[in-house]
Amino acid sequence: MGLKRITKMEITGIELKNHRICQALYCVTILLFLTSCSKDDEAIFPITAGDRLVKLSEYYQNAEHKTQQFIYNEKNQLEKIQFKTEYPGILYRTGEQFFSYDNSGRRTEKIKTYHNANLYGLPLEKATYNYNEQSLLWRVNYHRSYDGGVIFDKGIISGREYHYNDNGELGRKQVFFRDTIPQTSWSFEIENYYYIWDEGNIVEVEEYNRNGELLYSKFYEYDNKLNYQFENPSIFIYPEARTVNNVVRVTIIDHFGYLPFLHCH
Repeated sequence: MGLKRITKMEITGIELKNHRICQALYCVTILLFLTSCSKDDEAIFPITAGDRLVKLSEYYQNAEHKTQQFIYNEKNQLEKIQFKTEYPGILYRTGEQFFSYDNSGRRTEKIKTYHNANLYGLPLEKATYNYNEQSLLWRVNYHRSYDGGVIFDKGIISGREYHYNDNGELGRKQVFFRDTIPQTSWSFEIENYYYIWDEGNIVEVEEYNRNGELLYSKFYEYDNKLNYQFENPSIFIYPEARTVNNVVRVTIIDHFGYLPFLHCH
């Protein structure tokens, strides 16, 4: 979310008992000063032309790792993103994203294509956007095609829905998984995220898994600088990304003890 951050993780295990099982509760505190998992990892640098973001570069081990170039049409709408991922001496992946809009200037579709997609078996990806009566983003549907766009199937994550509070702030996000996933392990095909805001920033998020169980509780602290994503709503249209300020600390309570087994992303 912020321009620069360094991630430091402190994990302590606390034994607890809930109403069903005995499990470990882990609390993780992440301090953010550069965008990374350590000082040797990634840093993000946005480049602007006037009041428009034109390039976003992510560096890894002092070398450019991921880049996005933003191209606009004559209406100042985001028309295309050219993206590239590379490692020292290796060009890993390149591609483009194309955007369409309705008469009100709202994004209606995104097409993402990879160069050399056939070589690597990568699909053509499509997202469609729907809005509520207040013109706030309500539903995003995801599809993919392996035949150049003739036939589209649902993505593994088939959609996201956004629900807002009386102030127009995100209150709940639902993540939908495609209905072809076997239901032997999960009771539902939906994950739920609940958001609490304070002065334009998300201060707490509760994440529930597909069994309706509370998985993570996340608490956010911010600086007093303006978030570049908030300044560029044509690019960062998802409401959870557009906090007014930049995150400097995240504290995560892991109710199932998963975090010690996960890598930092």
